[in-house]
Amino acid sequence: MRDPEGFSILELLVVIAIIAILGTIGATNGRRIAQDRTAEASLTTVQQSIWQGATAAASRGATIELVRAGAGLTLREVTSGATIRSWELDAAVTTTLPEGVVLRFLPPGKVDPATLSALPHDLTLTTLNHTYRLDVSLIGEVRAEVAR
Repeated sequence: MRDPEGFSILELLVVIAIIAILGTIGATNGRRIAQDRTAEASLTTVQQSIWQGATAAASRGATIELVRAGAGLTLREVTSGATIRSWELDAAVTTTLPEGVVLRFLPPGKVDPATLSALPHDLTLTTLNHTYRLDVSLIGEVRAEVAR
């Protein structure tokens, strides 16, 4: 006869196995979602770095450069060479932003037309899920649309 108030060892093992399987599925999906979000945040990083370059040029009355070195983006003042701000793009992200000086921002807070026209025509940023086509305006706004 079985004790009606308890679980058998077999029932307990089945419940533990089900919980372990659900936990594994949840952890795997959670990690993938976190990686996707981190990669997508790189798009915002690029947009903000360009906008902040234009803003820094206007507020400081100095020429500012946005420089790319690998996965790093840096805003620096041209005359002093001082770093204003730095960002790192996610390792899973690829972009057609050129290495070296990407854009130069002039004191009225606008993008130098010479550096703007030197950007690749197909300026893109590719994350794990999407490829975005980027369009940079003369005032430092960046429009991003999913490339089809």
